[in-house]
Amino acid sequence: MSISPGKIAVSDVIASAALEALNQKIVIGNLVSRDAETDYVPGVGSTVNVRIPTKLTAHDVARGGDMPSDSLDEKVIPVTLDVHAVSQVHSNAHDVTLDIKNYAKQVVGPQVDAVAGRIEKRIAAELDKVVKADGTTAKDAQGQLIAKPVEHKPADAFSKALIAAGEVLDGNDVPLEKRILVVNPKFRAAILSDPLLVADHNAGTPELITDGASRLATNYMGKRYGFDVYLSTAITGAVAFTAGAFTLANVAPRSNVGGAQGRQVKDGYALRHATGFDPKKAADFSHLDAFCGAAVMDAKRCIGITVKAA
Repeated sequence: MSISPGKIAVSDVIASAALEALNQKIVIGNLVSRDAETDYVPGVGSTVNVRIPTKLTAHDVARGGDMPSDSLDEKVIPVTLDVHAVSQVHSNAHDVTLDIKNYAKQVVGPQVDAVAGRIEKRIAAELDKVVKADGTTAKDAQGQLIAKPVEHKPADAFSKALIAAGEVLDGNDVPLEKRILVVNPKFRAAILSDPLLVADHNAGTPELITDGASRLATNYMGKRYGFDVYLSTAITGAVAFTAGAFTLANVAPRSNVGGAQGRQVKDGYALRHATGFDPKKAADFSHLDAFCGAAVMDAKRCIGITVKAA
């Protein structure tokens, strides 16, 4: 393949627009910790080290007593960039000349959807670890056991399971503010079937079902029992958590000599976009890719919810 120098500027514009679209297409990734990228250094391997803030305890000191001192022992966990999400599309002369009217909408748009979906699945896999945990084997990146999920009995109101999940977080000293609940369609139905949860709350926007897990704002179902609730079609159950429970790392591949443009924005997502001509196929191509990885960072800050088997 060869990259056309004349298209680099166009690719640069498209990449910037694609980044904005990518940010809008991801749900779970926008709800978890994204501090990993700030410590990533290109060219030093596929591991990102994430710092976990030290938790200190205050001491009572008697009059005239010795002053106790704690060590500032900051933990670091590794997150591997184990997914290379790639979308490449070739457009022949017929496509480019006769069929493609809006390149960004018809070509790059679906590519962004594909890459965003793969990033969403990667972080969703970490939430699923919490949903499927047995309480004795699965561990987070610090080596802590992931607790067995709360069970929701279909015959019970879902509010009962939500109260139980909140009780687990309370017991782990998880702050009340900014608690999140991500649910799959089955649990969304359970919420809408519980009059205690439906009263005085919206059920989401009209786009909630048609778009699936595509936008953070439209997938918001309101606040229930102290949790901001979101729908995601990428997980197998429901997970209650705060952002510090999970971490997602997303890095753009380096721009290559041929001219593929990597773009990273602060507090957003990263990707590389390239356009060019493939002489072997006699076709233009659009290439879009990104690296990502994820981990359960602190099992104390999350609890899964599953449906109890009959």
